[in-house]
Amino acid sequence: PAYFFTTAQTLIPSSVAGMLNALTPMFTLLVGVMLFRSRAHALQVAGIVVGLVGAAVLAFQPGMGNALGQEAFGGAARVLAATACYGVSVNVIRHKLQAVPAAGVAALALGLMGLPAAVLGLTGDLPMLAFSHPDGLRGLWAMVVLAVVGTGLALVAFNRIIQRTNALFASTVTYIIPLFATMWGWLDREPLTLWHLVGGTVVLVGVWLVNRGGRKASEKAL
Repeated sequence: PAYFFTTAQTLIPSSVAGMLNALTPMFTLLVGVMLFRSRAHALQVAGIVVGLVGAAVLAFQPGMGNALGQEAFGGAARVLAATACYGVSVNVIRHKLQAVPAAGVAALALGLMGLPAAVLGLTGDLPMLAFSHPDGLRGLWAMVVLAVVGTGLALVAFNRIIQRTNALFASTVTYIIPLFATMWGWLDREPLTLWHLVGGTVVLVGVWLVNRGGRKASEKAL
């Protein structure tokens, strides 16, 4: 997911990436149904369809040129791949790692990812760029803050939520992500069109249907 998101951000605005990231509950549901024998309510199926329509609006914006359209599609595809990975992760933690402390799960995941990333970073151009580029040190500090706060601490908290509630509830954090992604994108003067807002709204409606269907299914089970 980290690779998919970083490469996607070179092709699409962060606000669009945040909106597409809201599809995580849908992939959580799909993975749960296909691999963990979870049951899907009719509203959840409808929500998946609606969410995919919203994703299509974000990926294929009317009036966009061929070159820009291909870039937007490539970026959107990478974010969708990342959210699919999150769907697998959430279900595995909920169904297979309940007894493992949240900090331990986060440490293992980040350790497996961090070692190869450190090797690539130290043997590549990163050390030279950090000191030779005018914004190198500033960018390096930004990566440190992102790694510690936005990834490490956030992952521990997220894993704990999964263990204390359920996979679908935990994945609803993606309701909030599009709001902050859009806010930061706007502050950074990223392009934001009417189609972005339309597509993002449709995605959130789909996510709401998925979670509404989940609550209906839980009530029926009781």
